[in-house]
Amino acid sequence: MKYISEDKQIKVVLSSHYNILREGIRRIISSEENIKIVAEASNHMETLEYCKSMEPDVLFIDTGMPNLDLIRRSVSVEVDIEDVEPYN
Repeated sequence: MKYISEDKQIKVVLSSHYNILREGIRRIISSEENIKIVAEASNHMETLEYCKSMEPDVLFIDTGMPNLDLIRRSVSVEVDIEDVEPYN
């Protein structure tokens, strides 16, 4: 598992087909000094492209996105919590 030191910027890719969701998360995250949103994706192809090119530390993804299975098969994600529940 990769740990991020406190003095390093955490690179985040936001991925959702809802602009309002990306905007809300961006506003929340932008108040954190050590977190930087490096890209925002609105579909699965952009998500894959940005994950490859930006090499983010965190992929914040809307689990209700169309074609989510394609992203799951293509992006390796480590989860450090017991259970992850999708929201509806």
